[in-house]
Amino acid sequence: MKGVIVHDWHGTILEDPLCWELNLREEEGVYSVQMPFAPRDSSVDSRGEFVEGLWEQDVVELFLAGDTGRYVEFNVSSQGAWWFMPFSEYRVRAEARCKRPRISVSVEITRCEWRVELVFGLEEIVAYLGRVTAWQVAAIHYAPKSVTYMSSRNAEGGEPDFHHLSSFTAS
Repeated sequence: MKGVIVHDWHGTILEDPLCWELNLREEEGVYSVQMPFAPRDSSVDSRGEFVEGLWEQDVVELFLAGDTGRYVEFNVSSQGAWWFMPFSEYRVRAEARCKRPRISVSVEITRCEWRVELVFGLEEIVAYLGRVTAWQVAAIHYAPKSVTYMSSRNAEGGEPDFHHLSSFTAS
């Protein structure tokens, strides 16, 4: 699956689109994103580390939902930190029920954009979710005076909330 996000959560056209690709293969998933913004400066070098709260900085996100009604969320920062969390239902964490998959991240930063590739094992995901039936690609960019929320499929109206299964795309 490939796509471009051309407007933010509220419908404002982006100056440059966010390009993404998601491949769910037999044993692994690969999620690639080209974020059309220079990342906000960060003195924290967290490359390759699990870090809670990445949604409070520039981040790309991936949500996968299964036929069990459960879903998982991945976050990757421009600094290469990552976060993974399984949910048993809307915003209810289920950490003990899902083994963390193998995860590797690569990030490339230029003056005006950053690219990320997230590779993750699917065995643990499928064991928790069942068959993957829906997904959502999302991102957040923090500018000095504003925040841009982007999603492959925005929910209708309201504040940005990527966790609503109604805003996921069926596989």
